[in-house]
Amino acid sequence: MDTGKIRVLFVENAGLLSAGAFQSLVVLIGHLREYGVESHIILPDRADAADGVRLLREKGIPFMQMRGCSYTWNIRQSAGRRERWKMPFKEIFVRLASLRAARYVRRNKITIIHENTSACYMGMYVARLTGARHVWHIREFMEEDFHMEFRNRKQAIRLFRRSDAVIAISGAIFQKYAGELDQDRLQLIYNGVPGDRFYKPEKKIFEEKVPLILCAGRINPGKGQDILIRAVGILKQRASLTVRVKLAGACEPDLYEKLYALAADCGVEDEVEFLGHCNDMPKLYERSDIYCMCSRCEAFGRVTVEAMMSGDLVIGSDSGGTSEVIRHGQNGLLFEPGNAEDLARQLLYALGHRQEMKKLADAGRTEAMKKYESGINARHVYELYRSL
Repeated sequence: MDTGKIRVLFVENAGLLSAGAFQSLVVLIGHLREYGVESHIILPDRADAADGVRLLREKGIPFMQMRGCSYTWNIRQSAGRRERWKMPFKEIFVRLASLRAARYVRRNKITIIHENTSACYMGMYVARLTGARHVWHIREFMEEDFHMEFRNRKQAIRLFRRSDAVIAISGAIFQKYAGELDQDRLQLIYNGVPGDRFYKPEKKIFEEKVPLILCAGRINPGKGQDILIRAVGILKQRASLTVRVKLAGACEPDLYEKLYALAADCGVEDEVEFLGHCNDMPKLYERSDIYCMCSRCEAFGRVTVEAMMSGDLVIGSDSGGTSEVIRHGQNGLLFEPGNAEDLARQLLYALGHRQEMKKLADAGRTEAMKKYESGINARHVYELYRSL
């Protein structure tokens, strides 16, 4: 790419303020401004994206809304014949929508199309129509975490290969695609977390008599909130240890009823609190002692790094990107994925060795700032843009 002004159009398939991918995107755009990059976003026209749209207006980020962005090429692994039958028609709609997006690209002299997740693909068609460079950002384990799959995996890999660059947000994601994509296109750039919002250098853990454990993120079976509830029940029943647990994240009513019933069966319904969606996560981290990342396979774990940066002791599932962020016994603790007994053992050890755990939390906080601060992430993305 020449040394002229870089103008980027980010393609976002949700635009939800609660989504980690969208939060990461808005933070990235803020840093890219410091390098003189002009950023635009195209996102779905949907009612639940209203908070995201409001944020874009507050930040002065130009955007366009269109329905085609919300049509992804992934589908539930358990999808029936009727749902699969609809997918080719969505493909036609996406191709038609790309014509409108291409007009926006030409009008605003966009030089790079940046697909914000692997679920999006309209941007590739736009890039081919306009001659703009294309970057794909793979932020998720589709099959392992979301129980989704590409409708046509061969097509997906073929389009990934046509992209000028593909960003993997963790080594685990990098390794998943390393055998299918050219090494000169696939780039490892860790996700970024804003230190000015989450870094708490003076924070101390275990200052209160009853420790507080936090687990944040959308509440669903893949995120493992049930594992934490069972582990806390084991602590209470076998070791007579009482802790407080806060579960932060949106939850469907039927799942809430199941988890509350599970807490009651484990004898910890009074210790477990469901907070719903929370806007002030820094305050929650600041009040917590331990953060548990219980996802069975997290691509990176933005909230894990937020908790580390805030000074919490992090205990996470030994899988995916979590195993990269947490090094057992050095900056946190790991447990066997899906194993409530092992999580209970790690919690019991942590509560019995609090001075050691304070050192681990301090080490995690320092490492998170050095390795995952959002400014570092933005610099690497900018350097990638310049290399295209």
